[in-house]
Amino acid sequence: MSDVQHVPPAVAIPDLVARPTAADDLAPLTSRVRDAAARVATVAEQAHALTRGHPASDAGDATHAELTTARGHLHDAVGVLAARLRRDGLPPQRMLVVVKDAVRAAAPAGGEALAVRDVMGDAVRWGIAAYFAAA
Repeated sequence: MSDVQHVPPAVAIPDLVARPTAADDLAPLTSRVRDAAARVATVAEQAHALTRGHPASDAGDATHAELTTARGHLHDAVGVLAARLRRDGLPPQRMLVVVKDAVRAAAPAGGEALAVRDVMGDAVRWGIAAYFAAA
């Protein structure tokens, strides 16, 4: 009899991660991260514009709620991608490159928006956590 107890992962990994992966199969996952990062950046810029020199308002509260939701979607998308990459045997450094590339792809043409750069730190932290939780 083993003294080792089964401990469930800290992050629930969706069934999507359990399927075999071809390189092309990652495209929908990286697109999901890119789209979620773009949404977070857009809403963050809107929130910044609303709060510039104005006290809190109902519009600001609604934008904050939307930003929270968008960040949740990004968190989930990064988690699924990082767990899939771990399962596929990519080292953590490569996972970070893939996640960063997906977030950078959310930047508008002609340069990286400040809001997208702000999202990068969170995406990296979430990716690392999900990658090692998928062990």
